[in-house]
Order: sequence, then C-alpha cells, then structure tokens
Amino acid sequence: MRDTRVLPAAQADQVARAVGVYTRAVVLDEWPRMRTGTDSRQAFVAIGGIYRALQGIEPRSARTRVFYDDAVRQLSAALDARRNRLATRDGGLSPLLAALILVGALVILGYATLVGSRSTSFHLAGVCSIALVVGFALVVLLALSFPFSGSLAIDSEPFRRGVLAGFFGGA
Repeated sequence: MRDTRVLPAAQADQVARAVGVYTRAVVLDEWPRMRTGTDSRQAFVAIGGIYRALQGIEPRSARTRVFYDDAVRQLSAALDARRNRLATRDGGLSPLLAALILVGALVILGYATLVGSRSTSFHLAGVCSIALVVGFALVVLLALSFPFSGSLAIDSEPFRRGVLAGFFGGA
C-alpha cells in the first residue's frame, strides 16, 4: 500500500481497492474457513485482482519504478505468506513425530512404573504425576498442531492494524 503512493492517483486507488477486497476476504471469509481446514475462493480471486491492478501499471520514472518493483516484491511475499498459512491450516502431526511422542511417553511411564520406591502410595503418586505431565504436554502439542482452530488459534487481528486498518473503518 505504501509503495503505491508514488503512483498516479487513479492507479494507486485501483491497487488500494484490490488490496482492500483481498484483506476483507482474508479476514471475513478465509480466516473463519481455516478453522475447518478449508480456504476461500473469494480470497484466491481477490489476490488475482491485486496482480491485475499492478500489471496494469507502467511506471514512468526511475523513482516510480523503484516503488513499483518493491510493491510487486511485497505482493509476492504476501502470496508466499498465504501459501504458508494455508499449508499449516490442516495442522496435525507427522506420523514420525507422533510415533516419537507415543513411544517416548510409553518409555517414560514404563520406567516410572518399573523403578519404584518401597512405599506403594509414593510410587503410585510418582507414576500418576508423570502421566499427568505427559498427558498435558500431549494436549498442548495437539492444540498447537492446529494453529487456526481451538482456544489457541492464531487471530486475524494483524490484518486489521496499520495501513490495512482503513479497510475495516479503523485509523
């Protein structure tokens, strides 16, 4: 958005409108969909609108060319960020990592069960404590494995701040 301020007003407005359409599509449509593991066709189409708006610009000065080139680079970075966001929306653990966690938990609990104290209640308290910690760790790991859903979900708030805030009636 900032890079397009050196462009003629009509071209800058066209890019701003396209960025606004995309930003609103991400926040209002795609982000809620990512909670269920899907993406937004609306956001996909909107990012194409930004590309078309930028492709329709012919920079006329060296200064404008520098800012235009940076705007195109920033758009590529935004598209990469979207791809990464969509790639992580499904979450889950890789089978190898899941096996490592499961086997590790079994080894720790097995060791705690086999190595004991003379007091049965003290031994049982130790095993239960370790099982509780391992269980909580697994729950937290699973919650973090699905970054766009659940109580620990990543929020779309950064899209509502800074230069993009204007698309939502903000400053």
